[in-house]
Amino acid sequence: MILQPASTSTTVSVSLFSAGVGRARSADIINLPPPPRATLSEPEVTWAKAVRDRLNHICALPAGWDGYRGRPTRFDVAQFAVQLLRRVCKPHTPAPDIVPLPSGGLQIEWHAPNATIELTIRAPLQVEAWVADPQAQDEEIEFPLTNDFTPILPWVHKLGDPIADQSAA
Repeated sequence: MILQPASTSTTVSVSLFSAGVGRARSADIINLPPPPRATLSEPEVTWAKAVRDRLNHICALPAGWDGYRGRPTRFDVAQFAVQLLRRVCKPHTPAPDIVPLPSGGLQIEWHAPNATIELTIRAPLQVEAWVADPQAQDEEIEFPLTNDFTPILPWVHKLGDPIADQSAA
């Protein structure tokens, strides 16, 4: 028995060969179920829209946006901020507050019951991180970041912990 696709659809014709006769005879057409389809999906990233909207607003600010000599935020700084957030945030991490700096940089902040995080981006690969646990008064850490963001991962991941959600309620 040989199965041959009749077309690109899921219909297949079947020909039977008889060993003694050596000729084919037609059989019924069989309709097979469609093959499983692979689909692409991406988890919903709850912070992405708020970050995109805020950065678009900040990048549109003119020179002197702060009433003094505040420089516009450079696009490469905003793009680096998005890349940093993609690396450290989980899909359901709360959206951070993002503030322009007069120097043209950005400050990214989270303030939650179990973690406070401030990331000051002066330029791509030039980040100063400050983290604190509000419940442990003596736990404050400041350190530089370049392209390795693993030191802040535990802090950012704490933001989505159920403990933070229960404390806020």
